[in-house]
Amino acid sequence: MNIFLIVVVSLSILLLSYSWFLFCANPNKTKFSWLQCPVVPFLCLALIGCVIAYYITPNLDDAIFPTSFWLPIVFFTSATALWLGLKHINNGILRFLLIFSLCLLNLFLLPSDFSMTENLIPWQLERIALAAIWSIFAILYPNMNGLDGILSIHALSLTIGILLLYIIGVLPALYGYYDSIFIALFISFNFFNRYPEVLHLNKTETQIIGLLLGWLCILASLEGDSSCILILNMYYIYEIISAFFRKILQPRKTKLADNTFYSIVASTGIAPNSICDFIMRINLVLLLLAGFQIYSPNYYTICILSLLSIFWIISRVNATQQTGKQHLLITGSIYSMLRKGLSSTPKDKKDK
Repeated sequence: MNIFLIVVVSLSILLLSYSWFLFCANPNKTKFSWLQCPVVPFLCLALIGCVIAYYITPNLDDAIFPTSFWLPIVFFTSATALWLGLKHINNGILRFLLIFSLCLLNLFLLPSDFSMTENLIPWQLERIALAAIWSIFAILYPNMNGLDGILSIHALSLTIGILLLYIIGVLPALYGYYDSIFIALFISFNFFNRYPEVLHLNKTETQIIGLLLGWLCILASLEGDSSCILILNMYYIYEIISAFFRKILQPRKTKLADNTFYSIVASTGIAPNSICDFIMRINLVLLLLAGFQIYSPNYYTICILSLLSIFWIISRVNATQQTGKQHLLITGSIYSMLRKGLSSTPKDKKDK
């Protein structure tokens, strides 16, 4: 009965968010124009959905570290305040400090006996380290928003992966219900974010989305699934690391996002939807590896394997230019599902 209720709630959130995003895609100057900011539906509907999910969850004691009713309320309220504040702040250091403060506040609301390091360091220091990681995750998340559909593909892959952890039985019902709300939101957003893009999030809005996804990752980590979460985010980690080293080795006056794999591929003329299909298949491989990680005897073997797998797959893809026609050439033998994702021509590339 409770599963049926959360399905109904998720479908309702999907329909409401789709209508809201449609409203955002057709802006008009009214006194309610602030409601047409794409991040507002995420903050409002996610809060409503999480509150409802808390009340319809049959057993709140199946979690290792049960959380309170106020946890999502404090988080979404503080995230909304942060969004309003960041809109008027351009200083990078100050933005980081504000995001770090929000992360630290919400982490200190978690049970004090929760430890990802198995109490190797004091829990206060662990909270500070986690807040720094969460903040960096959010600060750098705009680098996943440089091409139509990339952001929604990563967000959907991550949230679907967390839902599968609940289905397998390693996450409590409450967190699975929370996650289903976010899946509904990102499914509806994908209709407007995929190629050709109708709704585009700016830097501040994208950082808020990164903050929301980080919150879900923290909740999953409460149940000892931090290594699975790491694997589900491995494509994002690869993009940031590789872009950072490209920028260092080839100094240019470009943004970090311009050095990501998907940006480099897009510059060769490949259509954004083909690039998204390819990246989605990479994330499917990561999702499979995250499932194996549940039964792994240690925390690091499959995590390392997942990162090496991404390096290997992408290293087999060479951007080439032949006879004036730019395309991607797959070299060597790659799984057919990956090969299929890069088979289109650049005829429908969208100019930015």
